[in-house]
Amino acid sequence: MGRTSSTVKNRWNGAHYDRVEFQVKKGTKDLLQAYCEEHGKSVGGLVKELLQKETGIDFT
Repeated sequence: MGRTSSTVKNRWNGAHYDRVEFQVKKGTKDLLQAYCEEHGKSVGGLVKELLQKETGIDFT
């Protein structure tokens, strides 16, 4: 049986990327997503942008 494309993508991403997660209080996620929609950004993109500004680390 062949591999599904999501299985292949997940394996590739696991080999090439680290995953960072954080938790926020209930309701905060909705506020964050609304802010990002208003500003044409994704939540992940906003987090990377802010981390890069604060740390100077290039996330590209």
